[in-house]
Amino acid sequence: MKDYSIEFAQRDFVTLTMNVMKADVVPTKHPFFKDRELFQRKIKGVDMDKFIRYICLFYDHGSPLVRKIGDHIERKKAAATIAGFKVSEDLQFSSEVVDMLYCRTEKTNECIIDYLRGLNAPDWAYICATGEAYYSILEELASNVEEDSETTKTSVDIAQVRARLASQASTMGDDLKKKTWEFLSRDESPYLHKNLFSLIEEQKLRPKLTPEAQVNIEA
Repeated sequence: MKDYSIEFAQRDFVTLTMNVMKADVVPTKHPFFKDRELFQRKIKGVDMDKFIRYICLFYDHGSPLVRKIGDHIERKKAAATIAGFKVSEDLQFSSEVVDMLYCRTEKTNECIIDYLRGLNAPDWAYICATGEAYYSILEELASNVEEDSETTKTSVDIAQVRARLASQASTMGDDLKKKTWEFLSRDESPYLHKNLFSLIEEQKLRPKLTPEAQVNIEA
């Protein structure tokens, strides 16, 4: 595995929003992280100080790794190496660190999302609002566009309304996907994306679709 630690110097990290790469900085004691509960808990097999460095190196848009390493898998490996995570003699990270890198651990995913929410509050608000509007359209589609009390809709009217809503949903869905991808610094992990939208749902920013609604959407 390529040794990225020799390709970057301290001066390269001054563009980080929170420069946790300084020698005299303990990441968990940094003002941004010290009062955030998620970053003060223990995660099996993952050193939290190194994990915070990893998050900043990979997800901060000001990180030199974001600018210089396009492939997100390579960027993950580089960020982990520079953050201080060690590899074995066969150049492999521990299983816990691998799960962290590929976002297969919910606790680490929660930390990543919490960090990005604090770093990019306007973008987070946009994703939440767009997600709520998107799922509202899906629910309207799933309702079969029922007749309201004022207007009797013909089958043609209903088809036109459904076509309009479907077009809006498609456009909004594409925009939501793009904005989320950018918010997550181009991390393509399906697990992280799933956790992000689960968090939005838990916050009750959108109603949960019923199984019947899901069937109607897929039909």
